Amino acid sequence: RDLHSFPTRRSSDLWQSDNFLQNLGIGDNGITLVVDEAHNLMDAVREQESFSITDRLVGSARDEASILKRQELSFGVGAEALALSVKAALRELSGRHIPFGKREALLPDKALEGSVCRTLNITADKLGAVIAAAVDLGRKREQEIADSDAPSSPFLELAELLDRWVRSPAESYVKAVRADGDGAFLTASCIDPLPKIGRASCRERV
Repeated sequence: RDLHSFPTRRSSDLWQSDNFLQNLGIGDNGITLVVDEAHNLMDAVREQESFSITDRLVGSARDEASILKRQELSFGVGAEALALSVKAALRELSGRHIPFGKREALLPDKALEGSVCRTLNITADKLGAVIAAAVDLGRKREQEIADSDAPSSPFLELAELLDRWVRSPAESYVKAVRADGDGAFLTASCIDPLPKIGRASCRERV
């Protein structure tokens, strides 16, 4: 049997690429993966898979969207309109769900999606296509500005986070709205990373 080692500072780095085994030049049949400090693996993956959508990011994405040459995404929704709908959702969800004197509240399932769809006047089944078009537009935008002083696209970052949000299953994530001095923001905290890395193939040995 061949033995391959993969030094890493964080065990979660193992899962950063869908092509992990291919990058090592090995196949995926008959593989036994031994992870040092495996008792820390789940916490590391939970941290890596958790994410947030901040008011500051949404504002930057809206500013960028307003200057894009091509605004149309899908179903008559423009890039700036999508960013503005998320900003409106932050205000709505924080005002509706965070109790007086508190800074956070859990969100009902599909709360963000419902708010965005109402603002854009589209049905829930169309939201995925709108977000997919936003990701595509953001990637093209980032290619255009790759050699500029600001090579990253806030609009792309927002679109990709929205895509992650709508794809994150309720049984694996706790979704909440929070507020601080910088405004409202959304968090998706991963509580069960096993669907991501595979329940059947995951065995921990300390």
